[in-house]
Amino acid sequence: MFRVVVNVSKKNEIDVEIIPDSFRNDYELAINVNPDTSLASLFSDRKKIVSMIKEKSSSQLEEMMSLGLDEDGFFDDKKSFDDFFLMELADNDISLSEIEKSLDGPLLFSFFGSDLHKYIDNNIEFLNENGVTLPSGSHGISLSTKSLDSLLSEYPNVKNPYILLQGNVSSVPVEAARDTINYINGVCEHVKGLELSPLEEVIYVFDQIRQREYSEELDGESYEKSRGLSDIILGNKIVCAGYSNLYITILKNLGHNITELPLDSDINKGHSRVIIKLDDDKYDIHGIFASDPTWSSKDEEDPDYLDSYSFFLRRPSYFRNLDSTFGLHNIIENTDEINDFISEYKQNYSIIDYVKWMSKYRTLISTIPRLCGDENLIEMPTANAKMPTKKEFYSMIKHYFEMFNKNPNIPQLMRAINTVREIEHQDNPEISAGREAMERIFDRYDSGLKDRDETMKFVFGERKPRNKS
Repeated sequence: MFRVVVNVSKKNEIDVEIIPDSFRNDYELAINVNPDTSLASLFSDRKKIVSMIKEKSSSQLEEMMSLGLDEDGFFDDKKSFDDFFLMELADNDISLSEIEKSLDGPLLFSFFGSDLHKYIDNNIEFLNENGVTLPSGSHGISLSTKSLDSLLSEYPNVKNPYILLQGNVSSVPVEAARDTINYINGVCEHVKGLELSPLEEVIYVFDQIRQREYSEELDGESYEKSRGLSDIILGNKIVCAGYSNLYITILKNLGHNITELPLDSDINKGHSRVIIKLDDDKYDIHGIFASDPTWSSKDEEDPDYLDSYSFFLRRPSYFRNLDSTFGLHNIIENTDEINDFISEYKQNYSIIDYVKWMSKYRTLISTIPRLCGDENLIEMPTANAKMPTKKEFYSMIKHYFEMFNKNPNIPQLMRAINTVREIEHQDNPEISAGREAMERIFDRYDSGLKDRDETMKFVFGERKPRNKS
């Protein structure tokens, strides 16, 4: 279905433009309307809409052209693919023909703006001939049947509505939304029933997720096929962002503080990892750790992949050398970036300097504290606000970064893995457990420890723990 995003506002004159979407590998139609605009009348003349798109694109192109092009034909300020698409659109009859053809097919409308209940009801006959994504904010509704039923009750006149769920980029039919919610809730209820500690829950879900085999979307398909929550649950495609999305969604619903750690790449599409703040009194493991379910997932060349926890609960810096091999990098795992972040802070920054500094280090300023359930490290200064000195600022952030500087206690981690493997073995005898399995797991963890026998004695209750990390 061709997506149409409608912005309803009393201040809006009717305005139409095409918004390319590189993630979905397609584009959508964006329309500004006022409360009196009839969608049926507007869409009765598809050629007029296409003409409006071309006119809008041409004016945008003229504005961009005024910026000038460099000798290679690229914009001096490195305009994005979206802008180049507009340039193609303004002078490409094929693109316009494709858009006109899309407008003649099924349409899926979503809305934002003011008094949407009334506007949808005023256009309900036309909308029911097409499709409607029920308004639910930019991030979608929470994964609960109660939230879904509540949203449906708000729009009783909409037939066959679509739902945007947290974890999805695109909306899905109600049945798919229910299936997605039921899957997540079913997994969470099963895990809760096992009465595991926080660390054991993280291990158990990690093992469930990585039993999915990596599989990319087909050429021409939306990237969401292997990344969107509903697509990966109900389909058979999954890549790194999909592993992270599913892992994060389940653990968040179990009450864990976990978030995605996206990595930029110099040579490919990038990569997705997760970071989690873990507090487990049973095993005395506390800190912020990075895990990579993708690199630990099912591999036909490694039938014993489940015995590998090499990329599980590591100090973020553990991945640094591996990442550099693949051209991957990110600010949180980079000690130099963290040092620069601290050293570049100045109490007497101008507002412009603060904007530049906060923009440069926005991941550190927002992601880490949010993971710990705190606010941003520092906010934009107000007119008379006294900013912390460099010493005070360092004191504010020191404890966050101390959490990054350790691996979990290895013998305790092995003991937790052993507990989980025994549970998994009961459910599925093909999953190995016992001393031999734990010896393989220990060896593959690449811990750098040589006392495997001593660790195994501790794991199986034959000696007291030793404090090694």
